[in-house]
Amino acid sequence: MRNDESYDFDKNGWNEWSKHVLIELKRHDKSLQGLKEERYKDRESIIEKITDMKEEFNDGINEIENSVIKLSKDLESIAATKGAVIGGIVSFMVALFTTAVVTMVNGLV
Repeated sequence: MRNDESYDFDKNGWNEWSKHVLIELKRHDKSLQGLKEERYKDRESIIEKITDMKEEFNDGINEIENSVIKLSKDLESIAATKGAVIGGIVSFMVALFTTAVVTMVNGLV
């Protein structure tokens, strides 16, 4: 059986120890609150950086799309110009050939 003196809180120092434990718990709680606040700030900073990177990425994609559209239009214009020139040359050659053939045929007749 236990001695009643072992439960005398004033004699065994439990009151002092419990006060110390309570102070330590409060200190750790404040420390954890500080860490939570830092973590929240870090999280917000990371979200902001990711958002900025996403915007830069989307701007880059839009710039590439605009460049591809411009290049496509430029190529269409070049193709139309070259097509017209080549078409003109072919038409001219056909006209010369036709004239030469007609001239030869008329010379034979």
